[in-house]
Amino acid sequence: MTPAVALPSTSMPTVDSAWIDVVDVGHGSCVVIRNGESVVVVDTGPGGAILEYLRQQSIDHIDAVILSHADADHIGGLSAILSQPIPVGRIIWNGDALKSSTLWLDLVYQLADLHRQGVVSATENATEGMTVAAGSDDITVRILAPGVALQHLPPGSRDRSGRQVTSNSASVVAQVIVGGQPVLLIPGDLDELGLAHLDEAGLRPDLGTRFLLLPHHGGRCGSEAATRSMTAFLMSAVSPEAILVSNGRRRFGNPRQDVLDTIREVAPTIKISCTQLAESCSRLATAHADADPSYSAGWLRGYSCAGTMRIFIDPEMNTHMNHHRHDEFLTASVPAHRC
Repeated sequence: MTPAVALPSTSMPTVDSAWIDVVDVGHGSCVVIRNGESVVVVDTGPGGAILEYLRQQSIDHIDAVILSHADADHIGGLSAILSQPIPVGRIIWNGDALKSSTLWLDLVYQLADLHRQGVVSATENATEGMTVAAGSDDITVRILAPGVALQHLPPGSRDRSGRQVTSNSASVVAQVIVGGQPVLLIPGDLDELGLAHLDEAGLRPDLGTRFLLLPHHGGRCGSEAATRSMTAFLMSAVSPEAILVSNGRRRFGNPRQDVLDTIREVAPTIKISCTQLAESCSRLATAHADADPSYSAGWLRGYSCAGTMRIFIDPEMNTHMNHHRHDEFLTASVPAHRC
């Protein structure tokens, strides 16, 4: 039984606040970049969790939403946002010829209707070289992939090397830039072919970033061999100082042990932080003592780990993440943790 916990106090941000939040939405992905009154969101998680986050952070509008791909755990929250009085300026996304889920179809038609009404701009494709500013050129989201080729090769087709294209091959790879420095790499659910195309385009040097959000929530990227190969490539190319995992406690056992082992082979002492406490780390749900930022889907159920992870941005555009509270929680409450 999940222990009862008291809700943390909510600290409301000032209009000149700036941060990057990897939001704990359970098994899904959602990154919120805020720069004063400007808000850019990369993926929206699987459901209504994003709405609670927005409410607690006093965010009442979104300048742009970038969708990495059409999977429900990355797009589900957008319909929830659009059903509320939360204005959204731009949707930057790509189609998916294989995705025929009710959620995807409903979202496509919902956006088409809102675009026709002039409520939302929904005609922009996410493609290599695009830059989306969060309020100013000091904080931007740069799109590294997909390139033009993968954007126009439908899932099920083959590239000129004979490699089969999947829905994940064209997943958006986004990089948050602060003060000219790459701070967070968001690879969506990129697969081995998508990564190969990115490398072949000469973009490997551009991958270097302080923080890496693991693709597939720390899960499989295809076969076990492909997962290990892709994880090793990302670790080598990105050379991050910390790894972030947006996982759900009871979904797929993420982060997988082979992913963690591969990370440790490249960087034995690197900091790894998960939004939710994996069952493989603790069979018992263990409530984090407090939560900061205040919203965390896992915390509300008594099993957050790092919870929503915030990268702070100071007025001089320096960035940092405070790991102390997470480290203290692991030491005190999760002696068998794997990170």
